[in-house]
Amino acid sequence: MKMLAWSGARRGVVLIVTALLLTPVSAALAAGKAGPEAARAFLDELRAIAPRWRAVGVQLGDISWGMELDLSGRTPKVRYPDLGCEGHWEVLGKAPGGPLVIIEQIDNGLKECLDGGVAFLEEIDGTMLRYRWLDGDGEAVAKAVLVPGRFSPDLADALYDLTLEHVDRSFLSLAETRGLVPYRTP
Repeated sequence: MKMLAWSGARRGVVLIVTALLLTPVSAALAAGKAGPEAARAFLDELRAIAPRWRAVGVQLGDISWGMELDLSGRTPKVRYPDLGCEGHWEVLGKAPGGPLVIIEQIDNGLKECLDGGVAFLEEIDGTMLRYRWLDGDGEAVAKAVLVPGRFSPDLADALYDLTLEHVDRSFLSLAETRGLVPYRTP
């Protein structure tokens, strides 16, 4: 099972489109409206709540997957335990009132997960985080809701239900929503 994978030719197009998507973020960073300071402050707030966050995410293609975000170090690290990949986040910035903007770099498991994707992370209510991974057209094709703690397959069903309860599922077709396969331990 691959997470958000596509051919090498399309990947080049995605990288170009990704650069275009980041233009408004880059403009805000240059204008001093967002930046590394705001991003660091946001990450520090999250670390104060918990150093680790967990979720079960959903994506197009009736796929769900476990996710763990580790904020204990200087660089945020992400792990997808049942997909067999992990990496780190290159934090680009955060506009006031907007999401944290990141590039997800996969360090291990490049055959299972796509490297270099743009994602957004935002606080929902002080106890949950909304994660959105964008495709080359700027559309969210994978989403998750993270809560404090380490990922455990024993909690996967509850985390899966939480994600479905708190994300806009319009990115999934009705047929895909009805056919979405609940998280299963690999």
